Amino acid sequence: MRPTVTRGNIRVAGAVDNSPIGLLDEPVLPQHGGTNHVVFYPFSPTIGTTTIVQRLCGSDPTNPNPSSGINGYRAVWSIELDSVGTIRYENFFLWDISYDSIENSDLGETSLQSARVVVLLIPVEDRSKIQELISWYQGHIQDSQRVIVVVTRCDRVESAQIRPSDVDNLSATLNVAVVQVSGANVTPSARYALHPSLRKLVLAIADNLPQRV
Repeated sequence: MRPTVTRGNIRVAGAVDNSPIGLLDEPVLPQHGGTNHVVFYPFSPTIGTTTIVQRLCGSDPTNPNPSSGINGYRAVWSIELDSVGTIRYENFFLWDISYDSIENSDLGETSLQSARVVVLLIPVEDRSKIQELISWYQGHIQDSQRVIVVVTRCDRVESAQIRPSDVDNLSATLNVAVVQVSGANVTPSARYALHPSLRKLVLAIADNLPQRV
């Protein structure tokens, strides 16, 4: 993975149920590369995928239940790159694939084809999902795609099976970023703000986008 730089303020906005989209200072045209397609691929039902995706659009989740089928959300992020206020804008389609849709191999495979970044999600309560994820990764991910693994619901300490050592080993085995997410259901006080663990996910996705030209 490419080296990261220190970032400051991050803002996110998007469209969920036809709500207004975009940030007021967003450029009319993308700065480079058009729209990035990011697929969120869960390895278990009811692990917070839809909540996470809608949070990354700057919205309070409109439905606490998992989505059905495959749902796409437009998002725009602004990331402050340095102390003088240089801002990087990125435009996205975030694809929320429901766990039930994964059983339809054609539907799932089609969604993966356009993805620049694939986010694989497993719950902290089920350590067996680690090996399942590794096997799936080895059989499905293309060389041109970047992958991020998200361990969800890490605030559930009492039921956690996946330990920090497992996170480190998984990252080393696949040579990918592994992000632990908790509190995605907590509404930030500031508009466009993010829970700290979702900030880590935003930066991991941004670091794995194609190089600027």
